[in-house]
Amino acid sequence: MSIAGMNMILNTIVADSLEQMIKELGPVSKEESGKDFGPAIDKLIQKTLKDHKKVIFNGNNYSEEWRTEAEKRGLPNIKTMAEAIPSLTYQKSITVFTGQNVLNETECNARAEINYSIYAKAVNIEAKTMILMASRQYIPAVIRYTTVLADSIRSIRAADNRLDISVQSELLESCSRLLGEANTALHHLQSNLQTALLKEEGKEQAFYFKDEILPVMESLRKPIDELESLVDKDDWPVPTYGEMLYEV
Repeated sequence: MSIAGMNMILNTIVADSLEQMIKELGPVSKEESGKDFGPAIDKLIQKTLKDHKKVIFNGNNYSEEWRTEAEKRGLPNIKTMAEAIPSLTYQKSITVFTGQNVLNETECNARAEINYSIYAKAVNIEAKTMILMASRQYIPAVIRYTTVLADSIRSIRAADNRLDISVQSELLESCSRLLGEANTALHHLQSNLQTALLKEEGKEQAFYFKDEILPVMESLRKPIDELESLVDKDDWPVPTYGEMLYEV
């Protein structure tokens, strides 16, 4: 996403906060009484920090530590874009935007609707891409690999049934199990995606993608990620994480 929207919001918040500070300072100004201005500013800064210090966190804001800390401090912890969009239409948000002559109420509502649409379309594209990659690349590749494993087991047994084939058998069992999980998740994703596209565009559809589509996408990704570490590198249809990150 472009940072322009976030910068607009942050700058609006800063402008509104500075305006509130000016109102609190009242008639005190450097020109009118220089000796009172400094102490008044210091007092206002101290009061502002005391009132709002709970929002200051110098740790990792993407960690579980922050989630726990935010709850302890009574702060909202918005985890997804879909959950963040409604804040554009909160009355307190509209009051700030209109007060700074940045957006009016209609424009706030319009931006919320546009963002719902952007979110739904983005997840829809990701889900469709996932379906295509799983059905045309990953699953066929794993089927070919398990077939090779099965042929290897049969060949070794035919040669000498006393030989140890536990490694091949265990690998075949793991790959077959994960393949079944991936295929089940794939069908679930295909079905849910059809339902998502029938939902009313806007908030309803966006939240369906968040609540129903994303979890299924994750359930499909999990076995595929595990299979990547089991299937022979030469049989894997796309570059592995190791190749992309470490060239190994």
